[in-house]
Formats: sequence, C-alpha cells, structure tokens
Amino acid sequence: MTKRSPGILCLLFALCCCSLLYGQELKPRSFLEPADTFHRGRFWTMAGTGTVLYATAFTGLYEAWYKNYELGGFRTFNDVGEWMHMDKMGHSMTTYVESYLIFHMARWTGMPRRSAMWTGAGTAMLLHTT
Repeated sequence: MTKRSPGILCLLFALCCCSLLYGQELKPRSFLEPADTFHRGRFWTMAGTGTVLYATAFTGLYEAWYKNYELGGFRTFNDVGEWMHMDKMGHSMTTYVESYLIFHMARWTGMPRRSAMWTGAGTAMLLHTT
C-alpha cells in the first residue's frame, strides 16, 4: 500500500466541498420551460406542429373510419342501446386532454395564463366541432 500525501487528500476534500457550495443555482434553463414573455418563434412552432398533427389525425380518422360510408350533414344519434354514452364520455375526455395540452403549450410560448386558458378551451372545442 502506498502512502499518500496529506496535501493531495486535503486538495481533493476541498474540491469536493467547493463543488457543493455555490451562491446561485447553475442549472441551465430547459427548452421545455415556459418563456417569461411571449416568444413568437415558439408560438409559430406550436401552431405549425398543431396544424400538422390535426391534419394527420383528421386524414387518418377519415381513412380508418369514414371512407366507406356515405357522408352527410350533422346529425345526432342516441347511443344508449349500443355504447351506453361511452362515445360522449370519450369526446368529453378527449376535449379535456386537448385543452390541457394546448394550455400548457400556450404557456410554453410565454402567453399569459388567462389567454392560454381561453386558447386551450377554444381550440379544443373547435377541434371537436369540425
């Protein structure tokens, strides 16, 4: 076993202690952290991504669900006999999740909280009425 110099051990101890002591947190700002002020680049990134996702989902839904049926105007259907209102519950839940995600994406752009709430609720309702 080799004998170590007490100077090296003291230096290592001091470096370890100094690395734990600092006046401010040096954590880098995360990209996903909401902006302090409105950020146009983030807004257009969010709007573009949302548009592409909507178009993709709409096209996929049409191809998988509606393609082989005759399309007509808006109509209601009482689904109690078949689905026991689960379709309506699914639409409600999906609208809630969409509004939640859109709210947080709007906050990420730096949009004020109240504006982000209206954006989330309005966009989710728009998505389900088209």
